[in-house]
Amino acid sequence: MRLNSVSKDQAEHQKTAEFAEWILRIGNGDTILLDEKGWVSMPSDLLLQKGDDPKAQIVDSTYPGLQYNCCKPKYLEERAILCPTNDDVNELNEYIMDQIQGDKVTYLSHDSVSKSMSYSHEMEMLYPTEFLNSLKHPGIPNHQLKLKVGLPVMLLRNINQNAGLCNGTRMRITRFGKRVIEAEIITGTHIGDMCSSPY
Repeated sequence: MRLNSVSKDQAEHQKTAEFAEWILRIGNGDTILLDEKGWVSMPSDLLLQKGDDPKAQIVDSTYPGLQYNCCKPKYLEERAILCPTNDDVNELNEYIMDQIQGDKVTYLSHDSVSKSMSYSHEMEMLYPTEFLNSLKHPGIPNHQLKLKVGLPVMLLRNINQNAGLCNGTRMRITRFGKRVIEAEIITGTHIGDMCSSPY
């Protein structure tokens, strides 16, 4: 984890230093465990108070004024929500997408059984396209991918490291072409560069 603090406010700097120290204590095993399962006590200023809509609370606390700031690269670069499971990621992505104006564009994967040497028609019976479309694996996008102009996306593999298109690079979608998605890089050494990705 990397903590960047450009604030000249001494109180904000102190708060960031305390958070960094707390994270280090957890990593070193120097915190007091609440039970044998490894639960630790969280500082109250890091917790969201229980409310009616947890998704709204998470999004509003991380992305205040999202509807008005969603197309600002600096705003998107400074924020991220970490989720424990891909299902949680998909749920929050759907919620955030519904908050942003604009049309959704849906892309579908093309799944089929490989026609290798051992291919037989029974394989198609065992693995119908509907079944293949329903599979969900970490690191691989789901069958259905919904996007909007202005929303951030992250590369999941290295495409061109010299151009800054590496695993983990965050970009903001600027346009959907007939065969490509255009985006602006918002993290790394190539911030502001435009790129195109075929789909």
